[in-house]
Amino acid sequence: MSSVSHSIFLLRSFGMWYCDDWLTGWKAKLYIVYTVFIFFVVYSFTLSHLLMLYAFINDAREFADASFVLLTCIATCGKMFNMISKRKTIGALLRTVQEGLFRPRDSEEFAINDESIHRTRLYTCLAGVLAELSCTLLTVLSLARDFPRRELTHEAWLPFSTATPVAYTIAFLHQIYARYIVASINIGFDCLIPGIMIITSTQLAIFKHRVRKIHDVVEHARNSYNDTFHLKDKVYMEQKLIGSCVEHHCAIFQ
Repeated sequence: MSSVSHSIFLLRSFGMWYCDDWLTGWKAKLYIVYTVFIFFVVYSFTLSHLLMLYAFINDAREFADASFVLLTCIATCGKMFNMISKRKTIGALLRTVQEGLFRPRDSEEFAINDESIHRTRLYTCLAGVLAELSCTLLTVLSLARDFPRRELTHEAWLPFSTATPVAYTIAFLHQIYARYIVASINIGFDCLIPGIMIITSTQLAIFKHRVRKIHDVVEHARNSYNDTFHLKDKVYMEQKLIGSCVEHHCAIFQ
């Protein structure tokens, strides 16, 4: 999972990637509780925006602004559900591309793989920095503008009054924390899927290299063995190399 390790780290940090080593014990139970808590924070944040949307039905601008935030939250809720339900499948896929025919065999294949890992990690880091920086700037602005006036960053329906300092602080912190969770999960998910696409592209590049290399391998064997290398040996070696490439190609599509 090295090429998408940053995405996995983000998802695991926010309860979306259960570690298979924690099958039993207190770690497993604690992580499940943490995952439920993350779901509660994000889903309650989304629900509060959804219920508040009705209040802006006669104001097109406010309705549009609230809809943008709401649509992002709804998409995040779907991504969270998909990650929890498909984690084992994605994990098995990522383990598969590190074994057998997918493993690099020579220096050029290692170079192709390393370049892919570097590119994927770079994209994840850049996207993560931009997202977290945006959340931080919005939080600082809200602390300077909204907190002194006892206003929330996002208009939301709440089942309690924010008239008291304690209630307002809880609601304010809930929105800040939910915003960071939504941003982080979006980065983890949105970089994981393209990362898998880049892995597929990398395997196709390795496959292309192996096909081009068949002639050189056969010629090198012929020059090494000289008179002992017969036509049937050449045919056998070509069949074996081509067969390996065909298996690799089929495995990529599977």
